[in-house]
Amino acid sequence: MRKIIRLFACVMLALAMSVPAEFAFAHSDVFEAASLSTQKVDTHKQLVKSKDDLRKYISSGASKYKLDLTANQKAKLSKLKKSLAKVKSIKSVKAKRKVAYSLFKKAKSIHKKKSSAIKAFGEKRSEWAGYMTANQKSKYKELVAKMRKARSTERISTLRGRFEKLFEQVALMPYVNSDGWSSRHVTFVSDWGKRNNDFLWGTPMSGLGYYIADSAWRHDIDPRLYSAIANVESGCGVAPYGSPYNCCGWVWNPPYMYSYQDGIDKWHDFFAGWWKGDWYPIDSMHGYGAYGPWYVNVEMEKI
Repeated sequence: MRKIIRLFACVMLALAMSVPAEFAFAHSDVFEAASLSTQKVDTHKQLVKSKDDLRKYISSGASKYKLDLTANQKAKLSKLKKSLAKVKSIKSVKAKRKVAYSLFKKAKSIHKKKSSAIKAFGEKRSEWAGYMTANQKSKYKELVAKMRKARSTERISTLRGRFEKLFEQVALMPYVNSDGWSSRHVTFVSDWGKRNNDFLWGTPMSGLGYYIADSAWRHDIDPRLYSAIANVESGCGVAPYGSPYNCCGWVWNPPYMYSYQDGIDKWHDFFAGWWKGDWYPIDSMHGYGAYGPWYVNVEMEKI
């Protein structure tokens, strides 16, 4: 058996040595051509796959960020997707992918800012749900819907400001009914209410700062005046005159006061008329004992 195998090998070697060189080179060209043809097929397959991948990338991103892309960005992506049919190189596909990535990067940034804002104000809504009126809840839902559709940083910033104003209003609800107030009214009471509360802290009138500020707004008078006079006259309710709620020492036929809030409103109502709408009536206080301008001014400066 071994002899037969050796004999066969010798015959094949002899045949190989007798093949003309031209024939060998011809076969070499065929093999090379076949190899080049295979490379082209592989390249074509890669190109087709690259195009398909980019189409899927664009479709997926457009679906995910449909509320974050501007009309102009959507048009660019659509044009980009259609132009892929004419692309003939992987390099061109990669260049187009970079363009798509840039457009989605902007949309992703907008999406992230919107999501962050909606989450933050959702947490605030949960915190203040017990105080929100039906009207405020409706405004909140409306703002969320608008935020989801926002497509620019400027729009998001504007809506965040509206959210802040809404919850600034809601934060007043434990102290005063601020539903339906103008933004100026809310800001006025929020700012001056806090400052009055800081001044009144630790006294029988603690927590009345927001109500005092609201009453001052409604009577168009300085929001510090009542607290300042109440401190001069009664130590902010420590030693009221007559009625337990007459904290400002009203001695000329004062009306009956049913609560601190009732006393605040009646005092503002009477003296706003007495001082004829003077916002800061310090100069009109001469001759009114402890209501003298110097004493009241000192206390007002503290608020």
